[in-house]
Order: sequence, then C-alpha cells, then structure tokens
Amino acid sequence: MDISALFALGGVPVTNPSPLKRPQLLLVEDDRGVRDAIEDYLEDEGYSVLSANDGEQALSLLEGLSDACLVVLDVRMPVMDGVEFMRQFRARPWLKHHRLVLMSASELAPELRSAPGVVGLLHKPFELERLLALVQSEVAALALPRVP
Repeated sequence: MDISALFALGGVPVTNPSPLKRPQLLLVEDDRGVRDAIEDYLEDEGYSVLSANDGEQALSLLEGLSDACLVVLDVRMPVMDGVEFMRQFRARPWLKHHRLVLMSASELAPELRSAPGVVGLLHKPFELERLLALVQSEVAALALPRVP
C-alpha cells in the first residue's frame, strides 16, 4: 500500500480514501439565527447543508449541483422570496429532480402547498425533530432511482 494514501488527510491515517457521501440539503432562510440553528442541527445529524440567504442565492447554488437535493425553503424573504423562487424553479425543468419543503409562519396559499416539487410544509415555529423526520423521509426518497 502507498504510504501517501495512509496520510492523505494531513497526517491522519486513512483506511478508506473515498469517504461516504453525506446527503445534501439546501437551506434557504434569511434569519441568520434560525438558519444557523437548523444548519447546526442537521449537520449534527449527518447531513451536508448548503445555505442561502434568499431565493436568488438558492437558485445559483442549485444550478451548480449535479445531484438531487432537498431544498428547505422559507417563503417570506427579502431579495427573492419563496414564491418568486418557486416560479423561477418551475421555469427551469432541469431542476425538477430537487424536492422542496416550505417553511412559513403564515398560512400558505393552496397553489403553493400543491406546487410541483413541494413534498412538505413546516409551519413556524416547529420542532427540529419534526424537520428531521421530514428530511429523513425525503432524502430516502431522493436516493431511490428516478424513472425517466
């Protein structure tokens, strides 16, 4: 065995040079405190979390992802809110393999709740355990082979 493979991570012996890929999530939330709390919780549960402050930033991040991910999206945000994000998301058919969970403190219009790609709703405030259960279920569904 090549000695460099054993110390590939800064002197720490590596037995498997290709680490397991963690399921990826995109958290879109403008409130930094809420975003940090959710991000820390989900990372502690083993998820890789990208985060965005608004819908515009989220669309840019999604454009760069090749694998499907679960998008946890606040509906009320500055710059580009969740409603505009969803309109632009639907206008990009190459993003349709991503799933959306909507978060809102107010009641959501029926057309938002049943929009393509929406797989869950969280009414703020919510328990982090409820979010985790939804994330676990939807990430498992994303891992299933897609039918063309």
